[in-house]
Amino acid sequence: MTPTAALNTSTAATILVAVSLLAATSGATEPVSEPQALVRDVLARADAMTSGSFHYRVRCGMRGAPDAKWRGKAFTEMGDDWRLDEHGAEFTRSQINHHGRFLEMRGTMQPSGRILTGVDVEVPRRVREKTALPFPPTFLGTFWDPSTAQYVRDHGSEARLGNAEVVDGIDCVVLEWSIRGSDLFNAFKSICPALSKESGTLRVFVAPQLGYCLPRVDQIQGETVCIRYVARQFERVPCGLHVPRAVSRLQFDDKGNESFCIDYEITAIRNVNQAIGDGAFIVSIPEGAAVYVRTGAQPVNFLLGRHLENSEEIEQAAPKPQTGRGGAPR
Repeated sequence: MTPTAALNTSTAATILVAVSLLAATSGATEPVSEPQALVRDVLARADAMTSGSFHYRVRCGMRGAPDAKWRGKAFTEMGDDWRLDEHGAEFTRSQINHHGRFLEMRGTMQPSGRILTGVDVEVPRRVREKTALPFPPTFLGTFWDPSTAQYVRDHGSEARLGNAEVVDGIDCVVLEWSIRGSDLFNAFKSICPALSKESGTLRVFVAPQLGYCLPRVDQIQGETVCIRYVARQFERVPCGLHVPRAVSRLQFDDKGNESFCIDYEITAIRNVNQAIGDGAFIVSIPEGAAVYVRTGAQPVNFLLGRHLENSEEIEQAAPKPQTGRGGAPR
């Protein structure tokens, strides 16, 4: 499994991808160089997780700051279907993409103790179309952003080996790409201010003994790490993939001081690369919910007159538009 502005710069950058010293086994029908074989295996891991259910905690901000509080969430994905749930003391939110519809249900606690429920129904949406940082953990064990994986895929033939390193006790080698300035944003996706002005380096640490997972990804300007992605506490799940229990995105200022972080703690991992039934994507909707349906030619607003156990019935519960002569809505 798993903000845009074009950069105008002529400076070149280099992607450095650190890979474990363990040799990759190639089943290609024609000779493949070691860098290309390693790149191929890294990309295979990036595409390997197709389903799973995850309970996790996430926090954003400066570590130790009062506003950097843990928030509990749950995420389930099965192909194009996905669900994200968040439950707080005074609100709940469920976002569900299933069977060709996207549904978002919000519950807000009122001073009276009553929960006010609002529901939006739209055309289907991808995960990152309807979510923002901190994104659901679709990236566990691999590239955080699909555009980085796509850049590596498009430029795999340009990879070359770098020097060996040891990362968190893992022996590593390095793969390198030279990046033209016009490609910086496609390769990095998340750009810190320093990287938007000068050349940079993307360094990705890969562990073949963990199925080509990425324990660390660094975006570097000069000798300073600007953004670091970290994955730790890997465990092997029944399907054979290794999945990290803890992941972080750390941002640093130009002096190397941590300025912002996003931390995830994965508290439960289930059903990785297993079939997940329709029931995981169904939510009950209470009577009196304010519903806004935007899937047809005309949006429909209404208050739900009865409790629905199956959210897929919500469009059937919508009142039919009244029509005048000739069948035209009025």
